[in-house]
Amino acid sequence: MSDLAEEYSRYAHEAEINVAWACDPDLRNYWKEMASAYRRLAAATNARATMKEFNRNRAA
Repeated sequence: MSDLAEEYSRYAHEAEINVAWACDPDLRNYWKEMASAYRRLAAATNARATMKEFNRNRAA
């Protein structure tokens, strides 16, 4: 996993913790959406890094 993808994963984890602590339903939904968005960013970033590595190896 790339460094950026790991960072996004940490942000997603922190957002999930905030979901558990949020008392207001709107705030809880906000943190759920943030966690989901960061998980998607981590997956996309990791996929992009994997594809770059694949193309680099294919060209060699």
